[in-house]
Amino acid sequence: MKNSKLLLFIIITCVINSIHSQDTIFKQSTVNKIMKLSEYKRKSKVSNIKKASGKLLIKGKDTFVAVQIIKGSHNKLPKGVSVPYEYKDSTFLEIYSDIVFYKHHKYKPKAKPTMKYWKGDIKLFFSKSIDKKIKKELLSFSKKLSEGIDSLRIRQVNRLEQSNYVIYAINSKKSYKYDERIDEKNSVGYYINWNDRQNLYKCSLQLNPQVMKDLDSLIINTKIKFFTSLGYFTHTDLLDCKNILSNCYNGNAKKPSSLDLELLKYHYSYGICKGTDLKTFENQHKKAKETMKQPHSRMSFYHTE
Repeated sequence: MKNSKLLLFIIITCVINSIHSQDTIFKQSTVNKIMKLSEYKRKSKVSNIKKASGKLLIKGKDTFVAVQIIKGSHNKLPKGVSVPYEYKDSTFLEIYSDIVFYKHHKYKPKAKPTMKYWKGDIKLFFSKSIDKKIKKELLSFSKKLSEGIDSLRIRQVNRLEQSNYVIYAINSKKSYKYDERIDEKNSVGYYINWNDRQNLYKCSLQLNPQVMKDLDSLIINTKIKFFTSLGYFTHTDLLDCKNILSNCYNGNAKKPSSLDLELLKYHYSYGICKGTDLKTFENQHKKAKETMKQPHSRMSFYHTE
């Protein structure tokens, strides 16, 4: 009954604020053996010994039990949560890298693009200047986007001071602007804030019906901008027009495509490190895929916050 199996665990420890990761290798062997029941009862509180089955073997005056003894050593990790690596094919990752890191864009931002996301609840406050139909459509839209994504939580609040996401319209020159940094020339625009951990924490979404007077078109544009604000996404030429995140304008994009939703869900997945830059993101995927090719290997991302 003696046999052992070597398992190789690669854990990438996610350190968001420094946009770096630390690799931790676990080498662990599991040995099956027969142990006297009396000895097992004395040692059962030891974490590396567990009962392999509920069956007991009686031989002579002694009773035996099958156990598994886990042997090995590893580096001690800080308090956190380990999540299995989420595999995606190269085509998907190229699209994701373009909407998050501007990978295939000719013109890139001056600051190095990083993965940005809402860690806490998104609390929407609608100004009285917002058309009732727009409000209803956007609330329904936000509900559908967050369904099935545990780490993306969107809800409405009734008071401005309770919110971190303000939605308002400029219907005239006398309309109150919640954020002066948003250009009035755009039909829909937003200004968003993030901290040094790449967590988005505040946003203002401005609608200008004076620029786009058709209500249905304004609703579509609002949905597109709202979607991009969930990850500070940019648009890409790698997607066709049926997708919200496509670089070409789709006047019929009243709902996101299945690929748009998959990209959003992946962005909020913890099977990857959060807050990274493109180089770190690609290196981690390369290491993960190399690890998964090895027999008896597992890959996880360890989140410390």
